[in-house]
Amino acid sequence: MEIAKEDMANCIAGASLAVSIVGFFFAYITLKKSNENSSASFSLTMADLCRQAWARYLDAATDDQRAYAFGDMMNVFENGATLFNQGAFSGITKDMQEKYLKDVFQLLSDDPGKRRAVRELADENGTFKHAKKFCAARNIKLFHH
Repeated sequence: MEIAKEDMANCIAGASLAVSIVGFFFAYITLKKSNENSSASFSLTMADLCRQAWARYLDAATDDQRAYAFGDMMNVFENGATLFNQGAFSGITKDMQEKYLKDVFQLLSDDPGKRRAVRELADENGTFKHAKKFCAARNIKLFHH
């Protein structure tokens, strides 16, 4: 009789382990899907914010309006770099965001006037901290003098 209780306890323990493993598997899948959904949401939001920022910049009627819109646009790019650097994007959206930010920062870096405007907006107190980090990791000289 004693052996049967031990066997029963081992069976219950084994079944509990199997249920736990299945539970962890489903929790992992749920978390992964949640991260992918969050990443997609961040990506869509960033795409819309960038589109709006570019439109305001390109539609600016005066130099003052254009300068203000450029600063606003750089803040949007800083937010995108912050989200990227902190791992908010994953999978395909991570690749898309990295390519977009890399292309934009390189475009700005290649234009002497835009590069000067970015440097005038940046300061040593952390302005564009994440954009600087993003660019440095990809050898983009946007913030170098």
